[in-house]
Amino acid sequence: MKKYVIFIFVLIFMFSFLKGETKMADVTGDGVDDEIKIGEQSVVVVNGATGTRHIVVSGEEGLYTVQINDYCSSMQGKEIAIVICPGAACWTEIYGFKSNQFKKVSEMLPGIVTLDEEGNLIGYRRHLWEGGQAYVPCPIIEEKKVLKALPIKKEIAKTIVIDAGKTKDITYTISGKTLVVCFATVKEEDVIISLRDEGGSLVASQKINPTTAFIGGGYTPADEEVTLTINNSYSVITPKVVYYVIDQYEYKPSNEELEEAVRINMHTMQLSVELYSTDNEGVYPQAVSNFLHLLPSSFINPVDPDILPAVDGTEGKPGQVCYIYDSKTGKYKIYGFDADGRRLSLVISNER
Repeated sequence: MKKYVIFIFVLIFMFSFLKGETKMADVTGDGVDDEIKIGEQSVVVVNGATGTRHIVVSGEEGLYTVQINDYCSSMQGKEIAIVICPGAACWTEIYGFKSNQFKKVSEMLPGIVTLDEEGNLIGYRRHLWEGGQAYVPCPIIEEKKVLKALPIKKEIAKTIVIDAGKTKDITYTISGKTLVVCFATVKEEDVIISLRDEGGSLVASQKINPTTAFIGGGYTPADEEVTLTINNSYSVITPKVVYYVIDQYEYKPSNEELEEAVRINMHTMQLSVELYSTDNEGVYPQAVSNFLHLLPSSFINPVDPDILPAVDGTEGKPGQVCYIYDSKTGKYKIYGFDADGRRLSLVISNER
C-alpha cells in the first residue's frame, strides 16, 4: 500500500454558516469579497465589486448549512457548498462562478463534504448498524471540471464480537489499482484498531470509542493483502462489538501523485544503497542486483507494477528508478522517471 496517498481523517463536521447569516468571501473570483446571504431556503450572492445579485439556490426546503472553500481547482475564487438534508440522509452540492453566473460544479456528493489535512475532498456515506449510525469516508475527485464521488468497486461491511482479552486479525486481498478506505467503530468502550500492508508495515493505528472512529487507507498499485487488527486485550471482562467497513474504489492517481511516488522510491533506493555500503565496509554496490534484497516489498513501480521498479543505467521506463555506479570515483547516482518516461529533475548522489 503506497503511503503517498494515505489519508487519516477526524470525523468532526465544521458547519461554517447558519441559516440567516451573512458572510463575506470572494466567490466570484475577482479578488473582492462578496456578500453571501443564507436564508431558510435560499442562498444569494451580492457581488462585492459590482453590486449584482446572483441567486445560487432558492426554494430549497432541505437546506441545512453552507460552507465556502477552494473545492474545485478549475475555478477561480472559492466555491459554495450547500448541504441538503431533507430527512435522515444528507448530501452536498457545490456551486462555482463561471460565465457570470453560479453553476453546479459537482454531482450529488454523499454527506457533508470536508477537506482533510492534505486538501483532499471527502464525502461521507451513512451506514446503519446495531450501534447506531456510522459515517464512512468516501473520496471525492475532480474529473473534467466536475466534482464526483469515486465509485465503489467492492465493499465489505461486517459486525464482529471480540472477546475480552483477545485480539483478532482480519486479512483481505485488495485489488490492484484501487484506493482502499478502512473504517471501524465500536458499540461500547475503547478498542485499538490497526491497519498493516502486505509487508507488515503499519499504515494507521487508533484507539476508538463510540464517538471516535478508526479511518485509514491508501492506494494499492498491485494486488496485495491488508490486515485489520482489532485489539481488545486491554479489557479483562467486556467483549466488544465492532463494526468495520473495507471499501475499494476505482482510482487513477494523478501525474503529480505518481511523480511523488517515484521520488519516494528514489529515496528508498538511496537508503538501501547506503545500508549495503555500511554492511560492506564502505564499498558501494556495483549494480541493482547487489542490493535488491534490501529493498522493501512495497518497492514497486507506481506507474505500472508489471514494469521493473529498479534497473541499472541512466535511462528508464515510466515509473522506474535507475542506479549507476562509477567504480573509478566510487560515486553513484539515482535517477527517476515520471509517468510519461521523462527523467525527473531530482538526482540523488553521494557526490559532495
